[in-house]
Amino acid sequence: MGNRSAGEVLAEARKSLGWSQAKLAETLGFSTVLISKIESGVRAPSEAFIQALSSHLPETAGAVQEAAGSEAHSDKRKSGSLKVVDAMKLAKKNGERANRLKARAENDKHVADEIAQLLVVKVKEFDREVVDPFSRLLTRVADLPEDVIVHADVQPSHANPEFSDALKDAQLKTSKSIFALLGAGVLGSGAGAAVGAGAATATYMTVASIATASTGAAISSLSGAAATSATLAAIGGGSLAAGGLGIAGGTALLTGLVAMPVIAAVAGAVLASGGRILEKQKSVEQKIQQAETDFEANEVIVRRFVTRAGRINEILTVALLAARNHRRTIERALPDQGDVSWAELDPSKQASVRRVAEIVLACLTVLALPIGMNLKQGAPKDAMHAEIVDENSVPQIAPELEAGRELEHEFIDFAIEQSFSQVAR
Repeated sequence: MGNRSAGEVLAEARKSLGWSQAKLAETLGFSTVLISKIESGVRAPSEAFIQALSSHLPETAGAVQEAAGSEAHSDKRKSGSLKVVDAMKLAKKNGERANRLKARAENDKHVADEIAQLLVVKVKEFDREVVDPFSRLLTRVADLPEDVIVHADVQPSHANPEFSDALKDAQLKTSKSIFALLGAGVLGSGAGAAVGAGAATATYMTVASIATASTGAAISSLSGAAATSATLAAIGGGSLAAGGLGIAGGTALLTGLVAMPVIAAVAGAVLASGGRILEKQKSVEQKIQQAETDFEANEVIVRRFVTRAGRINEILTVALLAARNHRRTIERALPDQGDVSWAELDPSKQASVRRVAEIVLACLTVLALPIGMNLKQGAPKDAMHAEIVDENSVPQIAPELEAGRELEHEFIDFAIEQSFSQVAR
């Protein structure tokens, strides 16, 4: 056991079981706060706690009790000067842990920023190379059949059979709305002009908003209740009309330290408080430990965003390659001037039109998914630059991310993979 404290012994035993502090607290009948205080050394384990622990984890209870006894004996022998030395050592350790956590947060932010930027560039290319020119071509084909824009087959989900119906319904509503707007002359032609430098075309803004509304309704219908606030915020937050090109469904660029619990720390600032009593530095240690726990929860959400954004980027890359060849086929079939009727196109040209329409619909579906990250409350803008000056300012934590319902996440992942299959078939 060496020189490990009772709290360290308890924490190591808990982690070896794969238990969270909440799980251990629930098992023993104590609060999570107490577990955290014991593990961080702020509180010593009481006889009642040891007794409860021995009922469930007798070996751990014995080791914790032994460590606690050694700790108590050691504390009695320590003079005031030794406690100051211990406080200085712990302050240094606190600073190192804080800076490691800050580095992790900055790295995750960089990765998320980078994939989001790449995705925005790819969406612009998809708009410029596929959506806008294809809609212009369709306006030159008279008597388009209503089923020209139709989704490909959706494979059933064995775990959640309702997912297939929800996705089909969303794509059907999107296709019907787009067809109606084509017939009314709203899409393509002059309507496709860009609304500003670097902005989405009016055509893309229109069809993306249609897909977003259809997909949002599908997600809300899955559980028979309204979508979570995270999903609703994502669906409503992806406006394409403001600030240039956003991504339908609320895929947001991370322009600040979004949803990362961060301790903005430098070791020297922590050391400045090292001469204070040991108990205060233990309190600092506890706060850092809680920040690490919060960070790990948020990191799961950030990584999920990165994975989804990367997958959508792959879908758009495949879509661009597939659609370009079919687009050239359609262009060659049209006269230099004037329009052509659908019946005048031979079956291979009609098949190209349907295939591009299918690709566009699949991509609009996936771009309408709310994969963006949403905070439960506003993050302080200066969180990354604050310094720790005393124990009361440790740590400075940005708010936590909204996780959303697991069912919604499962549907989003299902829709992404189905859209990839529709594009790549």
